[in-house]
Amino acid sequence: MNTYLTIITTVLVITQIIRLIQNAMQLTHLAKTKIDNAEVVQAWKELKSTMENLAKRLEGGENED
Repeated sequence: MNTYLTIITTVLVITQIIRLIQNAMQLTHLAKTKIDNAEVVQAWKELKSTMENLAKRLEGGENED
């Protein structure tokens, strides 16, 4: 049983180390590119504005029927 737990724990630790390395590589790549995607930012702002307007309409009890 101890051997089984040791193997499973080792596999889990190795998996987490691999994930950390992948995340570090991705963050390094993103830091190097520093591309500001204006289209995505604009779409996000429009979506946020739309959701805020919808929330206000729902709070006000307005119906579109």
